[in-house]
Amino acid sequence: MSTSSEDRTSAVYERVLGDLPERIHLCDIDYRDELNNDQVQQLITGSDYPEGLDEYIDERRIDGAHFEIDKLLGPEEVELLQDADLWDALRFEIMDRDTSDPFTDLMRNTPDKMVRYDLGIDVDTGWGSTPEEYGETADLIAGTVGLPDQRETIIEVLEEAGDGGRAFIIWNADVSDLYEATCSTETCTISWKDPTLLVLNRICGSGMDGTLNGTVTLPFDRSNLAVDERGAGTGYSWTDDVAGIARDAYRTDCKITINERRQET
Repeated sequence: MSTSSEDRTSAVYERVLGDLPERIHLCDIDYRDELNNDQVQQLITGSDYPEGLDEYIDERRIDGAHFEIDKLLGPEEVELLQDADLWDALRFEIMDRDTSDPFTDLMRNTPDKMVRYDLGIDVDTGWGSTPEEYGETADLIAGTVGLPDQRETIIEVLEEAGDGGRAFIIWNADVSDLYEATCSTETCTISWKDPTLLVLNRICGSGMDGTLNGTVTLPFDRSNLAVDERGAGTGYSWTDDVAGIARDAYRTDCKITINERRQET
């Protein structure tokens, strides 16, 4: 490259840098773009960062940077910078000034999800179980949730869940608050007012639920969380596959306490 070409290239590059605003919003996430069920599952359990999410966000930021360059440079100037290996430098400079937050936008666009919280109790009762066996399992669940006066309600759920399964609390959850709790290094608790108890056999595709009257408070353990929607995990979901529920009926006053700070979901 001749000296005159170098001078011109340098002048173009310096001019563009001078014209760049200090802050640039590169990514506008479409209101229809949201996290899918499997991505939400990975995020709220901390099991893995969703595959392809970073690539999606990077592509949007790169597209935004290219758009900004096209506004500032003509085709000949673009070629000049490319020949001088300055075009990528300009793109990186623009991306460093990006103020957009596509991950937060995607999370905001993602609607509430039906979520199960595992109570850690296998339900072995079935159609042929005795009243004593139902009572023993009900006592175990009532003790775990701290509502001994709900024993009869729990027995009714067990009797209708003929194939047994696993005991959960299920509710319509704000996934952004669950994600914040998952990311926290502080000790957390989670509580629900009048929550729904679910006994679900995810292999057979059977189960039953019922409302517990009272407040349930448990230590928050992200490994106990599971999105109960088709496309998240394996096995049958209560929400889509078994019951076909009305989600609004599962809204509850759920609170997550993080380091003395209350998060309503």
